[in-house]
Amino acid sequence: MYYKLETDIYQDYGIIEDPVLPDGVYFNRGTVIDAELELPLKFETNCDDENPPLEYMAGVAPVCSKLMLDALQAAGIDNIQTFPAILTTYANETVWDGYFALNIIGKVSAADMEKSKFVSIGEWPGGTPFAGFQNLVIDKNKTHDLYLFRLAECPSEIIIHKDIIDKLLSAPPPKGWGIVAFELEQT
Repeated sequence: MYYKLETDIYQDYGIIEDPVLPDGVYFNRGTVIDAELELPLKFETNCDDENPPLEYMAGVAPVCSKLMLDALQAAGIDNIQTFPAILTTYANETVWDGYFALNIIGKVSAADMEKSKFVSIGEWPGGTPFAGFQNLVIDKNKTHDLYLFRLAECPSEIIIHKDIIDKLLSAPPPKGWGIVAFELEQT
């Protein structure tokens, strides 16, 4: 079983400005980033002392705490490239370190296009459809049993296996992980 992974939609606080990345550097391609980046990556938030960042937030890249990174790796996730990140407030008065920008390695064409509901945006080179999904159905035979990947038909979609969600839910931090996982139908 697979889920679509998103930032908790009920969060009032999160990333409001992403770092400037060099030309050609994208976190949604599913490939290794080999360019030199100015580290740590700096993400501006609207968080404050009373409302600190949660364990997971999304901007130009998924950003997670060391606690969540350790939990993901302990659960078996091994296809991520990490970059040290800091989170700041508007005026840079408060800085939270111990965060990482995640580059998910692996883009899989796993959508069941006949059963999914989507708006066609075009085609990627090589013929893979590019779509915006209203109802995504995953073809389990195409996932290669990966625990975490980006969907080739819509690379902004992060797909995560139920086993990983179950492991995260078995030991959540006091304020939760900051994620919402939507169960996907599969064929």
